[in-house]
Amino acid sequence: MELKEIILAILSKDWPFEGKSVDEVAIESKISKSSAFNYLKILEAEGRVVSRKVGKAWLYKLANEEGVSRVGYGAPSVKLMRKLLKDIEEMSEK
Repeated sequence: MELKEIILAILSKDWPFEGKSVDEVAIESKISKSSAFNYLKILEAEGRVVSRKVGKAWLYKLANEEGVSRVGYGAPSVKLMRKLLKDIEEMSEK
């Protein structure tokens, strides 16, 4: 299994809780903190993970399938925003 998939599996076990810190992901995946941080940032750039700062720590959790983050994290995806705008336009035409 690829390391990104292992990290996603670790984060999926945490849902619906607040997310996991870089340290927690590093410990559970048995990699260094810097590697865990780098992989989490890659997954975040791919839209598969969202993050938020809590105190000094950054917590990471899975983004859902529509690209909208779960409670309190990130922002809606461009795809979702386009769909919402299209729906609004269709409603205003009626």
